[in-house]
Amino acid sequence: MATNDTRKMITFNENAQPIGKNGANFSSKIGLAVRTHCSIFHKFWKNVSDDSKNTVWKTIKDEFNVPGNMKAKVLKRANKLWVENNSIPQKKYYDKYNTDGERKKIVPKGVKTKDWDKFVDLQRKPSVIARRKRGKNARKAMKRH
Repeated sequence: MATNDTRKMITFNENAQPIGKNGANFSSKIGLAVRTHCSIFHKFWKNVSDDSKNTVWKTIKDEFNVPGNMKAKVLKRANKLWVENNSIPQKKYYDKYNTDGERKKIVPKGVKTKDWDKFVDLQRKPSVIARRKRGKNARKAMKRH
């Protein structure tokens, strides 16, 4: 019995990494789905809604023939890409300016104004400032070795 499944085949190696003809495209599509469906204003990935995460998974499943047991691995990769995606606006658009007024005037491409405003406001919270400082100190300590 023939199937009309037009989704792209995806192959994984023993470490659950996508390989082969569609491997790079698969990873790129996860990044695109994250940028499209997961807002940057959350403090942590765990705060991104399950609806958003499920939309990322559905987007990938609709384009690629990926086994259901790979959902956790796909979302783990999505988490990593979400963190990376959030660091770019922070460095290029947030840290560059001295006041929140200046920061809110320049909204990064692909980010909704309301999400950027929430992101800027979140950066002023003491817990976020402390976390960024800890990360900065940890990176400095690693460079010394």
